[in-house]
Amino acid sequence: MTDTDVAGNAGSKSFSFTLDTTAPAPTAALAKDSGSNGKDGVTNDASLTLSTLEDGATRVIKVDGTAVASYDPKSLKDGAHTVEVTDTDVAGNAGSKSFSFTLDTKGPAFTSAASASVAENIGANQLVYKAVASDDHPFSYSLGGADGAKFDIGADGSVTLKDNPNYEGTPSYNFAVLATDVAGNQSTQAVTLNITNVNEAPTAPKISGSTIENVPVDIHVADSISDPDAGDKLTVSLNTTTAKLSWANTDPKAPTTLTNPVTHVTVDLSTLSVKASVAADGTVTLTPPAELDWMTTGQALKATFGYTVTDAGGLSSTESIELVMNGSTTDKGVNLAGGNGDDVLSGNTTNNAEDVLQGNNGNDTLNGYGGTDVLYGGNGNDKLNGGAGIDYLYGDNGDDSLDGGADGDYLTGGKGNDILTGGTGADKFVFAPQSGNDRITDFKASDGDMLFLTDFFATAPDWNTFVSKYVTDTGNDLLVSLPGATIVLTGVPNISDLAGHVVFGAPV
Repeated sequence: MTDTDVAGNAGSKSFSFTLDTTAPAPTAALAKDSGSNGKDGVTNDASLTLSTLEDGATRVIKVDGTAVASYDPKSLKDGAHTVEVTDTDVAGNAGSKSFSFTLDTKGPAFTSAASASVAENIGANQLVYKAVASDDHPFSYSLGGADGAKFDIGADGSVTLKDNPNYEGTPSYNFAVLATDVAGNQSTQAVTLNITNVNEAPTAPKISGSTIENVPVDIHVADSISDPDAGDKLTVSLNTTTAKLSWANTDPKAPTTLTNPVTHVTVDLSTLSVKASVAADGTVTLTPPAELDWMTTGQALKATFGYTVTDAGGLSSTESIELVMNGSTTDKGVNLAGGNGDDVLSGNTTNNAEDVLQGNNGNDTLNGYGGTDVLYGGNGNDKLNGGAGIDYLYGDNGDDSLDGGADGDYLTGGKGNDILTGGTGADKFVFAPQSGNDRITDFKASDGDMLFLTDFFATAPDWNTFVSKYVTDTGNDLLVSLPGATIVLTGVPNISDLAGHVVFGAPV
């Protein structure tokens, strides 16, 4: 600026300044909006993120309307809060930012119990526990712990067990209920679920046995019955102690009498019966009448007894024991029974005698030689050799090796993993549930060999269904996988070789 007076004298003054009319625009936000929703303003951490202050500017922070020297998130109590930030620049312009949030640092509080109990066998997906918790804000449940994956939990805290609880299998479970609120606070309730034992009825299966003519036979019922309750004491009783005889086949022309081969006196079968008794250990002894010694080869009689197995709690199950008595020739052979050791028993080697060899206990070797022989392995890993003639080989318990030898034989391994060799002739390989993993070494359809599957199916399946579901071609062998048993037919490469050679039932 220049001034000039009347005399013409002039004087000047110059100065500079900066004009600033823009107010600061501070920003403020939660450093961490914790929880499941990062934008709901509910957090368990009150730390803030503030914008950088302009040079020369001043800042005032108010918390819930009260100015503070500095912001301390740890000084805030749980609840709703409002923070206002005001920045004033050197020109005197002022700008403010205000925002609100809710601070929640406490997790949900559980009031439900740390344990629960339910009875076994209530079924799958049943309510077994109810979690109860409270919080000032919404929260959700989840599961963890060692057995957490075995359960489901609903939004209301209802916990269900996926499987049917079984005391004998898993008497207790350990899981954790987790309650997480919207601020991300989490509380844990450890829970032990105890399964209480409930007495369950024992299982009494249908039992089949066989003998030659009038040879008494022991049926070890204890080997067949079972009870889900471990250690439960089981008692075997007979519903009847005598049973009438009937023919084991359905031939309407079957004779009704037996003839004494010496006196030729006939006896009506309706007058004869098999007697039964049971020992304290549950062994049932079946004693056929003496007249059955007159039976001839090809004849077969049967008798059926009802038996009941009862547990200590009084629950019971009833089934039947069927004894089939097979006739033999009048040319009698030896009747030998082994003891508890590893025995070698041999039949008559001089003629086609009808020998009965019973290995009993131990790893025995039984040789029938000629004639129609009957070989019972008993307990142990036994070797049964039928030799010539139509032989009946019963492996019984243990991992046995059965060789029918010449002529058509009857081979059944019984329990255990057995190896069966029919030899020459049309052989009958007989299997029942729980017969183990067995192998037939020389099944030949061309020789007339037959496979008998007894008691596996309530209703016999059609051939195509049986093949598709139970038979596998493994290359050089066939694998027949049945409930409770597998059979490998070694060297039978084609499923078609079995067609017409499988019977869903027992041989007659």
